[in-house]
Amino acid sequence: QDFYVALDDSADDLVIGLGSTVGTTPIVSLTEAGDVTLKSIGTGDNNPMVLTLQTAETDIAADDVIAKIDFQAPDEGTGTDAITVAASIRAVSEGDFAADNNATSLQINTAASAAAASGADGGRLLLDSTGNLFLKDLRTADGSSPTITLQSGDTDIASADVLGKISFQAPDEGTGTDAILVAASISAISEGDFAADNNATKLSFATGASETAAEKMSLTSAGKLVVSSTVQTTALIEDSVTVSSSSNATAINLALGSNFLLDLGTSSENTEIVVSNPAASGLVSVFTLRVIQDSSARTITWMQDG
Repeated sequence: QDFYVALDDSADDLVIGLGSTVGTTPIVSLTEAGDVTLKSIGTGDNNPMVLTLQTAETDIAADDVIAKIDFQAPDEGTGTDAITVAASIRAVSEGDFAADNNATSLQINTAASAAAASGADGGRLLLDSTGNLFLKDLRTADGSSPTITLQSGDTDIASADVLGKISFQAPDEGTGTDAILVAASISAISEGDFAADNNATKLSFATGASETAAEKMSLTSAGKLVVSSTVQTTALIEDSVTVSSSSNATAINLALGSNFLLDLGTSSENTEIVVSNPAASGLVSVFTLRVIQDSSARTITWMQDG
């Protein structure tokens, strides 16, 4: 098979191609502006162009860079930080390569006032060999933190539009059917038409049992937590300290918590509730007491000393 390397005078391109005549089947083109075009010559289905970056290293150790693509403006007139690598994509080994190991992470690095991937500043998005995704703000100043923003391109947000969504799913579960449906999700859903003075949105929390996850709870724009009416009230579980009666006295020790549970089915009648360890003078103690009972009729009387 013939290949050619030639200058295409009609476009001033350097071309590498297949065939004996320039322009017959171009594979690589380099323009006078420095643009490079790679083209697959396969005309059948699923014939993509493949670009492979290889290292000749014979002993890959942990944290070795196998290959990378750097983005840089080396001729920038202001110099200093401006001419360092501004962004980088690199494949980095996670450990020593072996017959049964080639674990590698893919890293995307950016910079603000240093060379990308130097660790001095910028950001790093890392996808490791087990599918875990890490986003890190590399700045060391107080309050530095990464932000993930989900944006909608919709130009006319109406009521019940989904602005962004995170879904949880096991699509490869072997049993199929319900098992491969979305099992849980968190969505931001508009509560009305957006306007210059309105972006009211709720957070919707959806879970599934034998279904595609459906909303079971939401937090409205007014700060109200709403639990679906289809969920039994017993599904609301609140951590609490169980208190019991001893010699007709029930002790509520505020040092143990702020939520307490008293079961009257195990308590004697005329039980006195004694609260200990209240807040210091000048402060207010707030606690919740949940009382449950058996089928016996009982009366609760609240009294205040003094």
